[in-house]
Amino acid sequence: MTTIINYKSIKLRDMVDKGYIPLHDVSLAEKEINGIAEELVKSLMDRGYDPLEIIDIFSNIFDKDQVRRFIGLHIGMKKLESLEESEKKS
Repeated sequence: MTTIINYKSIKLRDMVDKGYIPLHDVSLAEKEINGIAEELVKSLMDRGYDPLEIIDIFSNIFDKDQVRRFIGLHIGMKKLESLEESEKKS
């Protein structure tokens, strides 16, 4: 699945600009943060937490529109899987 939440660390990128660390290392760290964020959101959704509360919490760190799109996609996929399961049963 494509990464939807794309976090960019201002502090780490500032260190890249100053020559303290290479951009490649920062990019790898940001990718890992993106994956962790998406797994956390999925876990909270699967446990029945309110999607609006999840958006509120995660939008303090990540881009709100990206979090909304990710949750919308996750909700849509759950509904699609449910429809496919009910079709198999009939």
